[in-house]
Amino acid sequence: SSGALVGIDELQSWTFEEQSILLSVMEEGIFFLLKYAKNAPIEALTTILATANPQDIIYSKGRTTIARNEITLLPPLYDRFDQVYVFLDNRDINEKRRYADMRIQFTEERRPHNYNYITKYLLYAKKIEPVLTPEAKATLKEFWVKLSESNLAGNRSLDSIFRIAQAMAKLQLKTVIDM
Repeated sequence: SSGALVGIDELQSWTFEEQSILLSVMEEGIFFLLKYAKNAPIEALTTILATANPQDIIYSKGRTTIARNEITLLPPLYDRFDQVYVFLDNRDINEKRRYADMRIQFTEERRPHNYNYITKYLLYAKKIEPVLTPEAKATLKEFWVKLSESNLAGNRSLDSIFRIAQAMAKLQLKTVIDM
């Protein structure tokens, strides 16, 4: 069965009840739709891209990681995301000017997008089932062990690391996950 791509903006503004429903769908891969007095299971194999803002509008100064208490999310839901990126606002006045110039230039250029190519590329890449080389397997395992020893990763992170390695190989149209 095919999966879907779901985009969620401002996830931190969801109530804990709404977040727990999303968590349940992420854990089970099934969403139950109650309609016409019938409870119909719907397969929900999805990739979720979500944005969230910190509680105090800006992240703590000088940090490139997120403290769990900076975003109002259920801890198990936070753990379900394979990758988390922090985008910090420019603090330097010259950086702000450069950003504004780049943004204005990007807006003025209005480059056309080739969504058909991207769609075909991703559909083709999705069919690839890359295999791990023994070296890559050992490297990913040791990477996870070091993260785990530093309390930076849990057991679920091991699955994430391997999923990310597989996804990267697919994006590069490779049949092998290598170093």
